[in-house]
Amino acid sequence: MISPIQEFFLETKSEYAVISSGVDWITITGDSQGSKERVAKMARDILDDGMLQGQRLVRTSRSGYTLTGVEGFQWGQGHKGWMCCLTGEKARKLWLPFYAVSKNCTRLDIQCTIAYADYDEESVSKIYTSARNANTAHWLQRVTLILNNHRGSTVYYGSRTSSQYGRIYDKYRHSKMNLEFDRCIRFEVEYKKPVSGYMAKELVRDLPDERGMASIVLSWFQHRGFATPEVGTTPYNEPQIGRKESSIERKLRWLAQSIRPTYQQLRMAGFQSEADEALGVTEDLATYSDNLGTRE
Repeated sequence: MISPIQEFFLETKSEYAVISSGVDWITITGDSQGSKERVAKMARDILDDGMLQGQRLVRTSRSGYTLTGVEGFQWGQGHKGWMCCLTGEKARKLWLPFYAVSKNCTRLDIQCTIAYADYDEESVSKIYTSARNANTAHWLQRVTLILNNHRGSTVYYGSRTSSQYGRIYDKYRHSKMNLEFDRCIRFEVEYKKPVSGYMAKELVRDLPDERGMASIVLSWFQHRGFATPEVGTTPYNEPQIGRKESSIERKLRWLAQSIRPTYQQLRMAGFQSEADEALGVTEDLATYSDNLGTRE
């Protein structure tokens, strides 16, 4: 059986397609009576709808809050006020109205899910290996590759307790071979407070479409040494195809992001000749570098 995304690749001869992007998890809190009443009304509608679909109500507790939830949604109260958590599709579609009545955002995840024409079970490991070969030993201290024959491999970037944390994983195998995610790898960034609050405010200010959400996620990984596809989606979630970044483009991007800032600082401090000598820059290239500060 050929999945829709396989048919898409066969017809277009494309290499990548963004399947979805957006908020994948948001945890918010509030303490005013007015916000509690508004959230309670929205929560009742979601809980009722979940039960009508045959979902079971689940009661849990977290951080001093007693929560009631269905698939993708939890809400409840505690001595500090109320808490609400949305995940998956509910987060992608409903995060904004809930955030609008909140006081704090304590966790925010943004995801970008990409289908690869050349996907195989080693695709995540290949992404890790490519980034490892292009980066330093210091980079390796921040990255973990977990190999799982059942649910697929996962790359983690950063500390689980830090305010920013990245994940790259095999979405197809993680979803138990759901054809909706055939050939898909998910890039996911998790923000915790205080960064989560800042990022939520930025999203509300800019209200990015799905292409913008994809750009936020992919840029996060690019700035940390991963080569990611240059792809996006339309606001209507139709795939838009990008292309692989060439080895030359990767090297130039690495120079611009890693070497150029330090070189400029040394120039400004009066150490250009020393910097040129350290880099082995010829006289012609050193002359050309005088224009770097004005190039866009």
